Amino acid sequence: MTLLVGILCNDEIVIATDQQVTLGALGAPTVGQAGTKATIINGQAIYASSGAVGVGQQICAGIAAELGKFGQSTYHASAQLVQKRIRDILVPTFDVANKAAPVIGLQAAQMDALCSSVLAARFQDGVRLIDINVQGGFEALTNESVPFVCHGSGKANADPFLRYLWNVYWKDRPPTFKEAILAAYWTVQAVIDLHTSGVGFGVDAFVLEKNAGKYRARQLERAELQEHDEFIDAAESAMRSVRDRLSKPAADATAVPLPAV
Repeated sequence: MTLLVGILCNDEIVIATDQQVTLGALGAPTVGQAGTKATIINGQAIYASSGAVGVGQQICAGIAAELGKFGQSTYHASAQLVQKRIRDILVPTFDVANKAAPVIGLQAAQMDALCSSVLAARFQDGVRLIDINVQGGFEALTNESVPFVCHGSGKANADPFLRYLWNVYWKDRPPTFKEAILAAYWTVQAVIDLHTSGVGFGVDAFVLEKNAGKYRARQLERAELQEHDEFIDAAESAMRSVRDRLSKPAADATAVPLPAV
């Protein structure tokens, strides 16, 4: 139970997650606590998972084992190797879950087996944001079609909110890298503010960015997110100003300019 938001912005990538890690017993959630859901691998890639933590850890280890080859091979060649590693993990996991379901129940069995994730990495033929489904299937997102992805229990709220932001701010042009950070961060924060089940405790943001011709993966500091909080406050204030304009008498409404954001 979580929320992951990944955005591909030209040749850089943003991944934002909430911080709530939900504990459970036999498939039933018990308590939540703060934790980090993304891993920076050797300063070169970002992996974030939703679902069974143990499965996500094994997948992350499999990716780390192949990471050294990414820069020397194309995305498609590397994807085949990594997919095989992942499915070598998933097939026995699914087999065990199938056998356990009649004993502990389907929900409990699935909770220990299902894991979806996102991976940001650089390959010989460029940077990729990869959507990894629960069966270990890979989909590389593109700037031309769908440049963002959401995963986890917060997806139902995150998808429409992020799509709305896209239509408002980037209908006529793609976002800059700084704007992509805002979009990912704002989406996770909005879903937290909606008290979405299993999503909470705050936002972590990670980037795979180009710096002096080289790529590095890192987590953004809280101070770097501060300006985005200020923009969100300004945007919400602007919307309230529109509300106030609508509530004024018609003669006064024309004299009230819309605020600049």
